[in-house]
Amino acid sequence: KQWYQRRVRVLQFESRFECGNLRKAVQVRIFEYDLILNSDIGSVRHHQWFYFEVRNMVADFPYRFNIINCEKSFSSFTQGMQPLLYSTQDAIKNSSAWQRTGKRIC
Repeated sequence: KQWYQRRVRVLQFESRFECGNLRKAVQVRIFEYDLILNSDIGSVRHHQWFYFEVRNMVADFPYRFNIINCEKSFSSFTQGMQPLLYSTQDAIKNSSAWQRTGKRIC
């Protein structure tokens, strides 16, 4: 096994909490996951946001999340907006647990 394969664990996803909307997560490569969202309330196919928890990430490894059913011709992410990430580890160490992050979005 490669050195990174010994350190990397399968990620655990959770969204069974208020406003969580992740329906399914499938690992497609070692650092890549396809995600499927539940539709927004009152809609059968629109997905304006996403909210879920991820555990078992290894620091300093780039992960890729593909939101399969979130296709819009215009998105704030195509204009440079980054997803908001909450880190429990950062909350313990610092006071700034929420941060904008991500590269090559959309």
